[in-house]
Amino acid sequence: MIISLTVIVIASFVGYLFDNDRYLNYASDYTTTIFHEGDIEGHLAATYSMKDVSGMERIYRWVAGANMVKEKPIMGSGPGTFYPEYKKFAIDKFRTYVSDNPEQSTTHNNFLLFLTEQGFVGFLLFSTLVIMVFIRGSKIYNECSDPDTKYLTAGFYLAFTSVIICMMFSDFTESDKVGSFFLVCITILAKINQWNKEAEAKSL
Repeated sequence: MIISLTVIVIASFVGYLFDNDRYLNYASDYTTTIFHEGDIEGHLAATYSMKDVSGMERIYRWVAGANMVKEKPIMGSGPGTFYPEYKKFAIDKFRTYVSDNPEQSTTHNNFLLFLTEQGFVGFLLFSTLVIMVFIRGSKIYNECSDPDTKYLTAGFYLAFTSVIICMMFSDFTESDKVGSFFLVCITILAKINQWNKEAEAKSL
């Protein structure tokens, strides 16, 4: 239920922004979009007012990514093609002073990255995996009879949730320091599921 509502809300929000190109109204002022180093209050105020450089740079790339999806929606532009292609689809109104992107980072949103590079096919495959882990993970938790195993399941389920949330704002599947936890969490949950089945078989 929660997953369905989340999908509906996100889809509705995206549809609202792109209806009559409404998203163009939220473009930032290049001269006032800055990084407030060491100033937490200034950083929070800038984020809220959409004048924080990191947040607005994300929007710059998300708009470019959305335009790439419109160009090749089914199969995408191909793996590893976002960086060399996205500036052709970017809109200068959203440009920030870090848009030169010397570090060659990508969308800062892994779901959008799948859409741009692998199209709806890759996006649906990845999203299906994520949704299955969420659904099955909650069932595994409820099936645990041992309290310690239950705590372990909850810990890795929450860790997986945290990684997914971070994937909406960063390129974590490309990082071995964080992206690996995505697979580790799935592996541990699968192992706990195996333990539950073995314990159930022994009790019969």
